[in-house]
Amino acid sequence: MLSSQYEELKAESRQKQKEKTLQVEFLQKEMKKNINTTYIKNILMKFINGDLSVQEKTLPVITTVLQFNPEEAQLFTDQWRQSKSPISSTYNSLSMLFRR
Repeated sequence: MLSSQYEELKAESRQKQKEKTLQVEFLQKEMKKNINTTYIKNILMKFINGDLSVQEKTLPVITTVLQFNPEEAQLFTDQWRQSKSPISSTYNSLSMLFRR
């Protein structure tokens, strides 16, 4: 009788320990998500508010953090560079004037 109660208590204790472990793992994952979100937000804010040299240095960080494959990273970088070229800026300015 005492032996069966002891075994039940051991099993109950193991089950509670498993539940606690799962709770801790869940909370760790949630914290990591929050940290990653904050990190990504900070990178994007630096990119948006930075001058051209800061933006260019931030491009590889963005493509890495967002896990772009090589083709996506190249497309992203090419599009950014094209949008920053003097010809593109002139075209955008002129097109804004004629839209009105």
